[in-house]
Amino acid sequence: WISHENLLAWLDHLAGTRTLVAPTDVGKGHIHYRPVSDSRAVCLDYTRPDLSAKEFFFPHTERLMRIEKHDGKVSLHDRLLEEPQVLFGLRPCDAQGVLALDALFRDQEPPDAHYVRRRELTTLIGLSCPQMWESCFCTSVGGAPDDATHLDLLLTAVDGGYAIRPVTPRGQEILAAALRKRQSQVPE
Repeated sequence: WISHENLLAWLDHLAGTRTLVAPTDVGKGHIHYRPVSDSRAVCLDYTRPDLSAKEFFFPHTERLMRIEKHDGKVSLHDRLLEEPQVLFGLRPCDAQGVLALDALFRDQEPPDAHYVRRRELTTLIGLSCPQMWESCFCTSVGGAPDDATHLDLLLTAVDGGYAIRPVTPRGQEILAAALRKRQSQVPE
């Protein structure tokens, strides 16, 4: 369990140590996943974002390689993502969508090296849906509003905060790091 205030502090810490992508209100109630540097920009009360988070696995544009020429010789250098990122606030249906991307770009031969690298460096932290909305489709794809199957960590809103459910070793690791940080800040 984590209080609302401690969740915001944890998100601020994550934003300081890696790229934090979270649902944000970009105006007139439109929710998009965007990189954030401050937890005050994170929208925690929303239905579903207007767009999926797939652009953080497949950016609209990216530099794929660097070509250098020295002394008449040409060399190619791959440019793979090196910075870890956290996708926070994914709804279970969005996590199901990441599974579909995995099937196409990670689990096929040959795998897409850029996608695989981003996937390896990405932690998925989900946020359970508080209810089924009219536009929901999670049950039609074998999920549920609180399905943690394809996430590393799932948060569910409860009175005064959030219940935390680590799902994968990566989720356990990021949660343990948050607990260690919190314990180190408690005065003796």
